[in-house]
Amino acid sequence: MTQMVTRHVEPDGSVCYGIGGRSPLTLTGICDALLTQRDRSYAAFEGFQALVGEQTKWMMEVWPQPPARA
Repeated sequence: MTQMVTRHVEPDGSVCYGIGGRSPLTLTGICDALLTQRDRSYAAFEGFQALVGEQTKWMMEVWPQPPARA
């Protein structure tokens, strides 16, 4: 359980405390969130790879490599 004690401030300024908790996270909920996070990280990494490819291409055009020695 999480949040064993909660504090609530009422509109009139009085304060009350609730004792209890929240149910634990479900395995299905955790797995769904992790799958979403995984898919987003793959998309971000693919974007990063494309950016590195663009920068590499640009650098090779601006600073060509010397010819290979025989």
